[in-house]
Amino acid sequence: MAVTDDDRLDVEPGVFQVSATLEYHAEVARILLADSLRLLQLVILPSFEPESAVYVTKTGARCQGAAGGGLIVTTGRPRQQLWATAMEPAAEAEPGRPRVFRAPTAAHFASLSPAVDWARAPISEDAFRHILAVWDAALIAARPRERASIILDGTSYHFATPTRSGLARSPDPSSIPGELAKIGVQLSELPRIVAKDDRSARERALVSAADRLLARASASAS
Repeated sequence: MAVTDDDRLDVEPGVFQVSATLEYHAEVARILLADSLRLLQLVILPSFEPESAVYVTKTGARCQGAAGGGLIVTTGRPRQQLWATAMEPAAEAEPGRPRVFRAPTAAHFASLSPAVDWARAPISEDAFRHILAVWDAALIAARPRERASIILDGTSYHFATPTRSGLARSPDPSSIPGELAKIGVQLSELPRIVAKDDRSARERALVSAADRLLARASASAS
């Protein structure tokens, strides 16, 4: 089965991983990717809502019942959108005219000290392994765009592991990147599930979704 561009992530060298190529991305990383040695991650940048991130790390400490040396899912979301908060008016609005804002500069972003809602919870090695497998498959299949795409308002999803990163811009929900984004969003919800049994049920659902998507991606690549 042929794989279309819509079923691949776009290659995104360095962004939110080793280095960031945009001041905005660098500040999102500074604020939302608080821990080093992230084993997988997803950064979500909506046009008109607060940004968010979810990532998995290995810890030597205990966290909400996780054994020492276990895996921890961390999710963070600022209470206000970083981009909008950093913008400043270019001039006083004239009567009857909309206010004009300047694009934020590095100094604007550096001055931010936003309130961020954080949540952390353990995840089992088995569930993580299944999610990582589909993350890796999607990132290995990522390709550079042959033609420039017009970037309209929407949501971009920035996936990464320690060695690869890839991007999906407002993907079709039924495409492979769209399904991967759903898994990422469901993973980000895991730390906010209080009951242990409910978290276990969410892990099982994540494993099933990851396995189905991996099978689909493998079939598309063959």
